[in-house]
Amino acid sequence: MKDNMPNLNELKQMIRFCENHAKIYIYGCASNQEYLLKYFDCCGVKIDGYITTYSDDRELIYRDIPKFTLDLADLEDAGIIIGLSDKYYDDVMPRLHKRRCTDYFLMSEFNKKAIANTMRPRKKDDFGILVQLAEHCNLNCQMCCTFSPFAKEEFLDTDIFESDMARLAELTNKQLRRLFLQGGEPLLNPLIADYTGIARRCFPNTPISIFTNGILLANPPSNRAETDFWLSCKETDIEITVTRYPIDIDYEYIKAKGRQYDVKVNIFIDVNYHESPEKFMFKPALNSHKNASSYEFITCFFINECNVLKKGTIYGCPISANIEHLNRYFNLNHEITEQDCIDIYRANSFEEIAELSARRVPFCGYCELSNRDYIYPWKLSGKTLNEYFD
Repeated sequence: MKDNMPNLNELKQMIRFCENHAKIYIYGCASNQEYLLKYFDCCGVKIDGYITTYSDDRELIYRDIPKFTLDLADLEDAGIIIGLSDKYYDDVMPRLHKRRCTDYFLMSEFNKKAIANTMRPRKKDDFGILVQLAEHCNLNCQMCCTFSPFAKEEFLDTDIFESDMARLAELTNKQLRRLFLQGGEPLLNPLIADYTGIARRCFPNTPISIFTNGILLANPPSNRAETDFWLSCKETDIEITVTRYPIDIDYEYIKAKGRQYDVKVNIFIDVNYHESPEKFMFKPALNSHKNASSYEFITCFFINECNVLKKGTIYGCPISANIEHLNRYFNLNHEITEQDCIDIYRANSFEEIAELSARRVPFCGYCELSNRDYIYPWKLSGKTLNEYFD
């Protein structure tokens, strides 16, 4: 879970401040303030312009809105969001008071940076992609964000995977921060070595990881299958990341196999594990009416982090990428629109993909982030809706 998410209570207060004024200005017009404008656009909050201390003719990158110097701005019924860094506070505040402007909202330095970092599209070498090699799983945890307990048995077609990898490599010039091969449970796929070979050919210098629950690593179906798997990972320079669950798995055996075959093995420890060996899950806190408060989306730990490539389409999070399973199992109708994803074969550039990841999409309305808690002890899914809905 990201530790740099904006503070939700402060966001709520800031939006309420905006709602109470006829006009809203942002103080400052540099990069961070432009991403603040982008955030307000995603929230449906109208910003009437930037305010600057002095005349500023720099070119606006995100989009053009009016710029006013403080001495010329019409401040009647106006509220000002102080988006400048705190280091300018001692200079700006006396100027505001001189204009008898006391109706301003002081953002925390943390939220200024967190909003800008989240709304800023990533570069290729800082962009990760998740690909699901299997929809189903052999563990089936409650509150699974890929809805694997409700998925039918399905493996990703190798021809589709190869085509998608080739197109993604073309769009990114074979540059990614990391490529994640996961599921469901990816090791259920009997052709796992074929996927790793394809991925490595398309991305020769990108770190590639298989995310697994480790069950089949600790209990391989046969000695031959075990040997072939580890050899293929060594030959294609694939890392193994095992998510630790409170189940009977010999993690030392898995790490020993990694050392034997010179394959890097990471045992992913839950964020709460240092306090308790008990693993905790988060409840997605979905709704059926697509009416979650628009300002909350930026506090999701998936945004600009968990991009899922699925059969030629990139989604901004695993929930939207896999909602079909929950829809089918419970006869729901959580809609995916063209604005929620992007077809990599229609995308003209990587930048279009990066922009999708760094903004609110219509599907975000289904997630009540203010009700999302990371406090539920791990257990197997009971396949009930209350695992996902409040």
